[in-house]
Amino acid sequence: MNAIRNVLDVRIPSLISFLKKENYTIYIRGNHTYFLEHLRENLSLSLEECASQVTAAESTHAVKQWIATRSNNFFVWIYYYEPHRPYAPPAPHNNLFSYADTGNIPVGESDSYYFDGWDAIPPSIVQNNIRNPQYYISQYDGAIHCADTLIGEIIATLKEKNLFDDCLILLLADHGESLGEHHLFFNHTWTFFNEIIKIPLLIKWPHQTKFRVIHSPASLIDIFPTIARAIRTKIPFKLNGKPLQLNNNDSRQLLCYNIAIGTCIIAPPWKLVRYNLHDRYTHKACLYFSPEVQQNNNQLLNLVQDPEELVNLTSQHPAQAHHLMNQLESFETQLKAHAFPSHKRPVPSADMQKTLKSRIRTIDTAALRPRIHTLCIPRCSC
Repeated sequence: MNAIRNVLDVRIPSLISFLKKENYTIYIRGNHTYFLEHLRENLSLSLEECASQVTAAESTHAVKQWIATRSNNFFVWIYYYEPHRPYAPPAPHNNLFSYADTGNIPVGESDSYYFDGWDAIPPSIVQNNIRNPQYYISQYDGAIHCADTLIGEIIATLKEKNLFDDCLILLLADHGESLGEHHLFFNHTWTFFNEIIKIPLLIKWPHQTKFRVIHSPASLIDIFPTIARAIRTKIPFKLNGKPLQLNNNDSRQLLCYNIAIGTCIIAPPWKLVRYNLHDRYTHKACLYFSPEVQQNNNQLLNLVQDPEELVNLTSQHPAQAHHLMNQLESFETQLKAHAFPSHKRPVPSADMQKTLKSRIRTIDTAALRPRIHTLCIPRCSC
């Protein structure tokens, strides 16, 4: 849901609608008004179930108060907008991380929020005319610290109410951030490099006492089946994801898809990216990556031998590239088969569009923050 026109097909099952049918009480809070207004309308949720606050601290306070009154199974989703542009964490988080004077870089020329950052600082994030990229990285770290602190407050509340042990808690993100890698500063669009598509995923299982690090591939599409298995409920329809578990060590292929820029398939240790060069911003990303891409919009990367993703191996390993391209096209065929192409997606009402646009114009972007999602699902009533 990246624009007002992009509304979910009403026939696509959602995790939230599934949990409501399983008699879980829903409570969604966050400080991303645009997204949460969309979510509430798409899923026909009430204001009690889904609402937005101005700041991350307000969202956290609302969740803590709500949790304190629970006596039945519940699902909490708190949408933290930070760490996210414009990298403006509140005090004291904005002064916690020092930064070196490594020199200045130019400020970009584009006035679009996301169409800049190539060897330049996007104009939308510039503060006090500072052009040292290390400063903005320190603020990004401060935003992470802010979100981490607020999540800690929620976990403390769960422990105070004796709910923590019974809860399944997931912390995840929808994307990473490029902080200068591959010539892209403070942006998260236009490439499929790991700094953007490899995201954090932390899971606390009910009654878990020890931690493990799982290195096998995982995807956001695994969240739905993972939650369903944790609450011991069967899903009455097919999903592309698979339930994750503590002993998970499977080898699998993963697909990363962006309708604007292209498609990527990951089959460790290989990654194949196919960019849509008709898009001028994507074309610029390809040119920065390698001169080869001017003639070849495919990038074959070996993530083990080249973890920084600097060498395009398409010409050196044509058979491997061809094999992965066939797999990628097979995945795309499956996606299109489940996309309900003949169904016209619903459009938000005129009143809703007017409300959203009005709120977007009046939002103080410096107050918009958290992005990490926390989902809490007790397995039993407490």
